[in-house]
Parts: sequence; structure tokens; C-alpha cells
Amino acid sequence: MTLLRFIGTTSDEGDCPTLYEVEGTTDILVQGDRVVDPEQLAQLRDVKDSETFVLVPRELLIRFSPRTTAQPMVPFSEVAPLFRDFAHTAFRLETRRGYASDRNSPKWRRWKEGAEISTEPGNAWRENVRVQTALGKR
Repeated sequence: MTLLRFIGTTSDEGDCPTLYEVEGTTDILVQGDRVVDPEQLAQLRDVKDSETFVLVPRELLIRFSPRTTAQPMVPFSEVAPLFRDFAHTAFRLETRRGYASDRNSPKWRRWKEGAEISTEPGNAWRENVRVQTALGKR
């Protein structure tokens, strides 16, 4: 049985909107009024048949959403030398599903339209990969 833990509500009457934590997971269950406005629903993207949408006051999220402190990211400029100075094998683990900044670039649009972008001018990262692989490194 999946247990829900009450997090908080901004309702004075004890009904919705409310946030719950799904115990044993990192998921938050949101209770709110169902969105039924056809114009709003038409603007939503990538909607699965199993999904529904609820309205949640910003105040509820501000007051009760779980707060975690993300560790500061190490700037790539501090990591980049590791990819020049390694002895034989290096890898770069990509953990994001996508990069929004890339999707906003003209190069992304050209690629989506079928343009051949692999022959475009290189950058420092790709040039270093070429140099290191020419030295027999992986």
C-alpha cells in the first residue's frame, strides 16, 4: 500500500489545493481543481492519455514545496583540463535528458530541419577530442 504524507495546504476549509509526499519516493502528489478550459488544455504539450492537470496557487508551492539545497555545480572550465591531461581513457557522463539552451540555438533548428552540422566549424571541446584520440587515447 502506497502511503501519502500530508505536506500542507493553503485552504482554510481543509480541502484542495494540497500537497502530499508519496512515501518511499521522491514524488509529490498535488491536489487541486481540475483544468477543464479547452483553450488552456489545447496549449499543453506532450500530454499522455493517463495525465490530468490541476490548478495550484503559487503560494502553496512557495510555502510547502520540499526544500533541498542543490550542490553548486563545478564550472566546466575547472573540469576541462582533466580531458587534456588524462593518460589513456576519459569519459564525460551526460545526465540531463536535454539541454534547453541547445534547443534555442540556430544550430539546433538547422539540425532539426535535416542540415548536416557535423562539418560546421569545430569548438575547443571537439578539437581536444580530435587531438586526444590522435594520440591513441580513448
